[in-house]
Amino acid sequence: MNSEENNKALWKACLDNIGEAVLITEPNLEQPGPTIVYANSAFQTLTGYAPDEVIGRTPRLLQGPATDPSELSRLRSELEAGSTFEGETVNYRKDGTTFQLHWSVTPYPGDNAPTTHYIAVLRDVTEMRQLEHRRAQLTTLVNIQRTVVTTGLNLEALRRKVADIALSATDADGAAVEEADGEEMVYTAVSGTAEGMLGLRLPVANSLTGTCYRIRETIECADVREDERVARDAAERVGFRSGVLVPLIHGDYCFGVLKVYADRPAAFDSSHQELLSLASSALAAELHDAYLYESTQQRHRTFADNLPVLAAYVDQDMRYQEANASYLAAVGCARADIIGHPVTDILSEPVFSRTRPHIEAALNGEHVSFELRLRFNENADLKPTETDLIPHRGPRGITEGIFVIVRDITERQNSERDYLTGVYNRRAFDERMDALMSTAQRHGRQLGLVLLDLDHFKALNDHYGHPAGDTVLKTVGQWLRDHIRAGDVVCRWGGEEFAILAPESGINETQQLANKLNQLIRSQAIVPVGNVTASFGVTELQLQDSPATFVSRADENLYRAKREGRDRVAAD
Repeated sequence: MNSEENNKALWKACLDNIGEAVLITEPNLEQPGPTIVYANSAFQTLTGYAPDEVIGRTPRLLQGPATDPSELSRLRSELEAGSTFEGETVNYRKDGTTFQLHWSVTPYPGDNAPTTHYIAVLRDVTEMRQLEHRRAQLTTLVNIQRTVVTTGLNLEALRRKVADIALSATDADGAAVEEADGEEMVYTAVSGTAEGMLGLRLPVANSLTGTCYRIRETIECADVREDERVARDAAERVGFRSGVLVPLIHGDYCFGVLKVYADRPAAFDSSHQELLSLASSALAAELHDAYLYESTQQRHRTFADNLPVLAAYVDQDMRYQEANASYLAAVGCARADIIGHPVTDILSEPVFSRTRPHIEAALNGEHVSFELRLRFNENADLKPTETDLIPHRGPRGITEGIFVIVRDITERQNSERDYLTGVYNRRAFDERMDALMSTAQRHGRQLGLVLLDLDHFKALNDHYGHPAGDTVLKTVGQWLRDHIRAGDVVCRWGGEEFAILAPESGINETQQLANKLNQLIRSQAIVPVGNVTASFGVTELQLQDSPATFVSRADENLYRAKREGRDRVAAD
C-alpha cells in the first residue's frame, strides 16, 4: 500500500470512529442533486442506512413531506456562494420515522479553490428540541398558575393577563377573550394588534368565534380566506389571517372563547392549542368562582405531577412556592410541609451546601445547569442528576424566582461511562470540562484539576497478566468514585491514567484531595497484585486558560511527580 492509500485508509478509520454522522458528496447542485461518495459508520446509527446503501444516491433520500423547503433553498444558496451552511430541519430514517436534524455542510477544499466535494456533519437534536419544548410548556403553565394566584378574583385584570399570556406563549400578533352576551360575542380583553378592539361585537350565528362557542371545540383556522365560517369584514379589520380559538368551558357552561391570531396563514400548530387549552381552563374556572379556581389549580398540578422530572418553584427568599408530585416524593414531604418553607428546611445540609452557589446565581438572573450525585433524604439512594435552574422574570424584567427542574440521568450516564472502570469516558469528561471552565471563568469561580497515573502499570500487566491489570483499573476507578465529592467529575483519561475536576476548589483544596487519594491507593491491597501506587499532578484554572493549557499544566506536574520518585503529589 503506497503513501496515498495509507492516508486514505487513515482518514477513513478516523471518520468511522467519530460519534457524529459524516457524509461526503460530489459538488453537483443541479437535479437530481449531489451524489454521495462516502458515509461513515455513525451515519448508519443515525439513519438506519448502511453506507453501501447510499453510495451513488443523493441526500434527498433523507427528506420527506415535513422537511422544510426553505432550509433546503438556503442550503443551496449558501453552497453556491461557496459558504459553509448550518441549519436544522426534519429528516427521515430508513424505517420512515422522523428526527430533527442539525447539519453543517462545508465546501472542500475551500479557500476560494474550486469545490470538489461537500462534507456534511449530521447530528440528531430531537431530544434537545423536545426538552426545550417541555421547558417552555412548564414555564407557561407556572406563569398561568402565578397569574391566577396574584390576580385573584379581579376578572377584568385576569382577562387581560390571560390575553397577554396567550399572545406571548404563541408568538401571535393579537389575542382576545370573547364572551357571550345574548346572540353576540364581545371582546372583553385584548392584547397585541387587537388593542383598540375592546367591546367589538360579532354575531354568534355568523362568525368563527361563534362557531367555536356553539360547538365547544378548539378550532384552528389556517387561512380565513379558505374558511366559510369566518366573518371576513371583522377578520380584516383586526388583521386575522390565521388563528386558534379555544372555548372557555366550565362544567356544562361555556363562558366564551380565547382567541389568538396572526396576519399570515398557517402561523400556529398543535403545541399552541395545548397551551391555550391550559390558559382557557384557568380563565373559565376564575370566571365561575373561587371554588373552581381551586379546581383549576389542581388540574395544573396534575399536569406538573405527570411531567417525567422533579419540578419546583423557589422564590427570591429561597422559599418553595410550587412542587410537583415527583419532587415531593424525592424529598419525602407532603405539599403542605414544603410550600412556603425555606429550601434549607427541606434539603439536607450537604445537598444545600453544594447547590447554594448555583441557586444564588440563578436568583441573580443566570440560567444554571449542573450535575450532582444527590441523595435528597437519608433513606434515598444516591443518584446522578442533572439540574436546570431557570430564572423567572416578572413584567419589569426582575427575577422573581426560579424554576427547578431535576432529572435522573442514570441511563444517560451509563452511555457516558468507561466500560471497564465505571467512571466517565474521555468524551463525556471533555464536555463537562468545557462547561465547568466556562462557568468558572465567566463568574470568577475556582476549578481544580487532578491527573493521576498508576506507577509501573506496564510491568504489573506484564507480570500478572491483563486480567489482573483490569482488576486494578476497576478497583482504583471505584475508589475514586467513592472518595470524591458529589460535584466532582472523574474520568478514565486513557490507559492507566485518570482525571478529576473539582469545582469550587482552589489549589490548596485540590491538592488536599490528591493527597487523600494518594494515601488511599497506597494503603489498600488489590488481589492478586497487592499494593499499588500512583503519581499525581495538580493545578488550578487560570482566567486565560484554554482546555489545552489547563490540562498541560496538570500533565507537567504529573511527570514532575514521576521524575521525583513516583507515589507523590506535585502541584503548581
